[in-house]
Amino acid sequence: MRLDKGHFTALAAGVIWGTAGVPTRVLFDAGVTPLQASTYRAVAMTLVMTLLILFYDRKLFRVRKTDLLYITGLGLFGTALGYITYNSAMKYTTLAIASMLTYTNPIYTTVLAAVFFKERIYKGKLIGLVLLVSGCSVLAKIYDAAFFNLNTVGIVYGLLTGMCISLSALCAKKLSGNYHTLTMVFYTFSVGALFLVAFSFPWSVPAGIYDRGTVLSLVYLVLSPGLAGFLLYMYSIKRIEVSQTESCVTIEPAIAAMLGFLFCDEKLDLFQLLGAAVILIGVLVFNDAWGIERQKNRLMSPDQNQSRL
Repeated sequence: MRLDKGHFTALAAGVIWGTAGVPTRVLFDAGVTPLQASTYRAVAMTLVMTLLILFYDRKLFRVRKTDLLYITGLGLFGTALGYITYNSAMKYTTLAIASMLTYTNPIYTTVLAAVFFKERIYKGKLIGLVLLVSGCSVLAKIYDAAFFNLNTVGIVYGLLTGMCISLSALCAKKLSGNYHTLTMVFYTFSVGALFLVAFSFPWSVPAGIYDRGTVLSLVYLVLSPGLAGFLLYMYSIKRIEVSQTESCVTIEPAIAAMLGFLFCDEKLDLFQLLGAAVILIGVLVFNDAWGIERQKNRLMSPDQNQSRL
């Protein structure tokens, strides 16, 4: 397969993010609200990233005034609104459906990236999008009549999460050429934390937050889906197209569904497993894993055509 290192790091980020559902449910069971869960995680991530940059290179805190708009968008959509809507979607739907609705975002990202970054939309991308959406839909059991009786609030939150992720990804791509990965992750969480603290009530802590399992779940969310996941994601944004990055992390709902089946008593049938496989195929097709599109481009290259004459 002819994939860049950025594709593999994006896939790894998707796998890691797919593990966030179970510990998030633990926080909910302890009485933590979606808004509080988002706030605690963002604040903790900000502290961790601050320490990392202080020890690594303090110059990484510096940003240009002209980039403040994109940095604000990165934190607002990627952390504040993104966390709130996604946690709310998981609260009102299953883990798989919340992830499926969230990962309508490759559609938005592909179109917007073509407009703002001139990323090409070729046949493989269109086929890949169809496979990704189809796989996510089957994974969420769209063939089951019960699917259409889902909580409307949960569906809306899931779709809003997809749009927030797309807008954040576009801001990240705009900044990726000028800043270190650590800088981008730091501002993703620090700006988001400012918004979350301003509009939440983090000091109204439920008694269950001090339970060992709840504390460990929060620590895991910070270090794994938070730190590791976002570092891999931002690294991918720097190396490959933003639409390709978003398509790769679409593997998350498949991971979330399997973990929901294993740990949250959520059912997973043969058709859903087929949907998970279709998602993986969609990722490969979208990203031209077999080099078909690249080969076409070489054949159509003016230099090569001239050399044949």
